[in-house]
Amino acid sequence: MLTNLVTNAAEAIEQDGNVTVRVTNTADSTVIDVLDDGQGMEPALKFRVFELFYTAKTTGTGLGLPIVRKIVEAHRGTVDLNSKVGKGTQFTIVLPRREHP
Repeated sequence: MLTNLVTNAAEAIEQDGNVTVRVTNTADSTVIDVLDDGQGMEPALKFRVFELFYTAKTTGTGLGLPIVRKIVEAHRGTVDLNSKVGKGTQFTIVLPRREHP
């Protein structure tokens, strides 16, 4: 899951761009952010990236982000996307923490 998001982010940045991975724990969840300062996505593309077999890449399969979403959902989490053209993209994964009796 993280390998896919980081690889996508690295492919989106320019030569001198940045990819940041941030992990934050709260009492209820673990939040993982993968951010890049690449080209960002057009709004119409943001709504399609989780569709099976959809890709904007010439060499992509359209499997990576749908698999990321399935893994996150299998752990009862959520994945969100925020992107601005010319500014970059941020994927945020929220995974619930185990409840301790």
